[in-house]
Amino acid sequence: MKLLDWLLSGDITINQLVKRDLLEESIDFLDEGLINEFLVRFDPDKQMWGGGIYGPKWISTTYTLLDLMYLGVSRTNEYVQQGARHAIVSLWPHPGPYKNKRYLDMCIAGMLVTIASYANVEEIKLHELIDYILSHAFPDGGWNCCFDSMYHTPKSSSLHTTINVLEGLYQYERFGNTYRMNEIKTQVDNAKEFILKKRLFRSVRTGEVIHPDMSEIHFPYRWKYDCFRALEYFARTNSPYDERMNEAMERLRTKLNTHPMPKGNPISGLTHFQLETTRYSRFNTYRACYILKKYDSRYYQEVLLKDYSIK
Repeated sequence: MKLLDWLLSGDITINQLVKRDLLEESIDFLDEGLINEFLVRFDPDKQMWGGGIYGPKWISTTYTLLDLMYLGVSRTNEYVQQGARHAIVSLWPHPGPYKNKRYLDMCIAGMLVTIASYANVEEIKLHELIDYILSHAFPDGGWNCCFDSMYHTPKSSSLHTTINVLEGLYQYERFGNTYRMNEIKTQVDNAKEFILKKRLFRSVRTGEVIHPDMSEIHFPYRWKYDCFRALEYFARTNSPYDERMNEAMERLRTKLNTHPMPKGNPISGLTHFQLETTRYSRFNTYRACYILKKYDSRYYQEVLLKDYSIK
């Protein structure tokens, strides 16, 4: 079976993503298949998923919304609207420290910007979150969720935090928000350079892989960074190719040599249901093809029509 046919034979959600992003077809996304599987688990009385706002991981409202938004759920879906408002009001009650004299975790701030931008809710709080993010960038260009730690003040940014914030700022711009946009663009460029200096997953100082998980692919990736998540972010933001992406790109091509992309090691935690039951991952394969389409069109065309023995 050719890879494209295999991708299109999956759930309607992956079918829709492939048609829109790989085949460039104009389609109206339907809240069916896996999207509906998430939606039917919403509790309309409590206005949340999983019995919580940020926890339990990964069935809480925040992480369920992030999954739904990646899959292309309708921005105006009533459960998405209710869940998004509840999450934002609960996690961002007001600017400044509010819980044990600590500030909001910066990873969560990035996620809330994604949610508020996608669902088009809570404009005032969205602007407050933008102020918060811009005011706590590190000199090296990125962000670190432990910037206000009482025990250990970090001296540099975190890849995990930085990618969560960058994805939020991408959604913020994608849906037409303009508040402080010039400053955001400057900071985004700085944060991209922070990632590129590490060749996406290596220590600048030692050249060693920062953590083995950062050189492997995962989906859903939750709050965790890996080099393929970074490549997808660069591709979606139409960032020009940089030679410091070379090693990560070669790892991606190698993984597609003989079979579709693997699922990757699961990130431990609760799940609403098993997203994929096949040996290989259609979602990771779609993501890999999206990256290749942007940065290696020749190999992309070759892979898309490649005849794999897929079981």
